[in-house]
Amino acid sequence: MPDKDVLRELYLKCGNQCAFPDCHEVMIDSQGFFVGEICHIEAAMPGGERFNCGQTNEERRAFSNLMLLCRNHHVATNDVRKYTVEILSQMKIKHEEKFTDIAARMLENITDYSDFKKVSAANSLSKMNKVLKWGLSADDLKRLIKEINKFAADLQKVPKPTRELLLIMAKRGESHQHRLIINLPEIEAVTGLERNKLLEHLKILEKYSFVDLDLEEVTLPLRLYHF
Repeated sequence: MPDKDVLRELYLKCGNQCAFPDCHEVMIDSQGFFVGEICHIEAAMPGGERFNCGQTNEERRAFSNLMLLCRNHHVATNDVRKYTVEILSQMKIKHEEKFTDIAARMLENITDYSDFKKVSAANSLSKMNKVLKWGLSADDLKRLIKEINKFAADLQKVPKPTRELLLIMAKRGESHQHRLIINLPEIEAVTGLERNKLLEHLKILEKYSFVDLDLEEVTLPLRLYHF
């Protein structure tokens, strides 16, 4: 079994798509469930497709020997005469090249939310109030703490891939009158998500009031609440 860092890199660099050319099946669905399959280019066990007896166990479960495929294409690539080690390796490289820059930024900046199981509630913002010179009264701070704790609790309910999309939108949004204006075509371009898949994530975010989404005008920029 690959370790969690290898799995995380695979997920990020796959662009949430099957690595088989022209296949757009998702690897993680809108509810955050992993529905793809991990394919070994050179099999993990003797008797498996393209097994290499010269590999070590660490090499067999290394990032370079793994790719993410949908169920149908995982089965299709069992044809070892048609899908050699070289062909699958090039398929993996070409697919991941499309998403490497995005994945690199996410690997550097995004928290691994798979460990995000408990939220520590804020109890006091008095130090921040003083350091940042907010000038808020005790009653104002109580209301703000309540809002922050609700925000954290709602965010915990959102599937991990959707939270990552929210972070990308927050980074790329343009501030305007206490809101972030989101350019939908730009988000599609940088994430590689098709419109229908992107809308599935946005509907989840709308459910918890993280975005203001007008489904009748999805071609217009979306308004993401500034938080």
